[in-house]
Amino acid sequence: MTSSQMRIQFLIHQFYPTMQYGAETYAYHLGQGLQGLGRQVSVFYRENHLARSFGRGQALLEEELEVDGLPVHRVYLNPRSGVSRGPLSHFLSTFYNPAIERAFARHLDRFRPDVVHVHHLLYLSGGLLSAAHRRRIPVLATLHDFWYFCPNAQLLRSGGEICGKNPTLHCGACMQALYGGRIPQAVLPLGAPFFAWQRRYLRHALSRVQAFVAPSQFLLDTYVRHGYPADRMVLMEYGLLGQGLAEIERPHEPAHPLRVGYIGSLTRHKGVHVLVAAFRRIPPEQATLDVYGSPDAFPEYSAGLRQQAEGQAHIRLRGAFDHASLRDVLQELDLLVVPSLWYENSPVVIQEAFSARVPVVASRLGSLPEKVLEGVRGLLFEPGDVDGLAQVLSELAADPARVATFSDNLREYRNDFGAHLASISALYERLRSAEA
Repeated sequence: MTSSQMRIQFLIHQFYPTMQYGAETYAYHLGQGLQGLGRQVSVFYRENHLARSFGRGQALLEEELEVDGLPVHRVYLNPRSGVSRGPLSHFLSTFYNPAIERAFARHLDRFRPDVVHVHHLLYLSGGLLSAAHRRRIPVLATLHDFWYFCPNAQLLRSGGEICGKNPTLHCGACMQALYGGRIPQAVLPLGAPFFAWQRRYLRHALSRVQAFVAPSQFLLDTYVRHGYPADRMVLMEYGLLGQGLAEIERPHEPAHPLRVGYIGSLTRHKGVHVLVAAFRRIPPEQATLDVYGSPDAFPEYSAGLRQQAEGQAHIRLRGAFDHASLRDVLQELDLLVVPSLWYENSPVVIQEAFSARVPVVASRLGSLPEKVLEGVRGLLFEPGDVDGLAQVLSELAADPARVATFSDNLREYRNDFGAHLASISALYERLRSAEA
């Protein structure tokens, strides 16, 4: 079999068109790119967001469809059957679903892939990797977040604080946040052992993985610290389609007032409220802020942002936009802010901004310092520090030449999607050859 005939099976927790976050967007573009090279790609995922009717005693529904030419096998688990009933069963269903394991085994026997590429296993099942192992199919996993050892995937405590190096100590509080309305209060402190068992189960399941791809050194080091094998780790940034961003013509100096933007999810751990609070301290003649993101996912948080921005004409909540309009949005920004309060892995929006020569101001947290390169591609501030962020933005608004220098430094920034496809393909080939 030639390289172009290789069959690749993607595994992911959710997918287009109902979900289009970072992992889904990356998997979508990677699948499209691989198919453009002649590979055969199949996507297997569980759908939780569309209503379906189940027959009496039916545990699972399956359907085949195409998403923009990508073959997709979508499964639905009956919420009234098996491990989906009750709070403890719901907890189990986030990582253990025998019905999905059986469906995936049948799908593997039909598609007969050369490589399984795991993007996420949330709401699927660790046993899916055993099915691949029994068929001697090599497995690659891209690490998108911390879910394999942190049930909320973010290493954040229930109150929003960074969890630190020993998350086990706070798992009981996280169980209360995740299941507090469904589990008796007296049982909640016992959450830590359940989560510890989940971590051990998933780490054992991922022992079937021959190579882990980490898009940031921070994420790679964090997984190694939690017992994952350093010798199977591969540091590889996400590939990114150009979308014409590099062709954007930037003015010699930024606009006045400075045009600042945020692009992403409107949720507390993204720190958007910190940015809005900082901007309330900046005079309208210095800078404007455009916040792009859908208010639908977390309506209460979004309502709080609207209340924060009320009466501030220079703070505009723009809502979501079609990704095809990304070039137009970035062309109207001089600076992007990533005010995250959690350990970001490798935000795709930073790559997009850099491709358009838009500098970034970001929290000094997680992988963000290694991406931004303080003083070269932008600046950093302490996470959650409203005064510190306001000061950084005010200084940049008063010194447009410095913003222009950061933008000029990004002229040589490259994120070659073709090179990324070649690197991933070479990794697939190495794994297939080792298994042969």
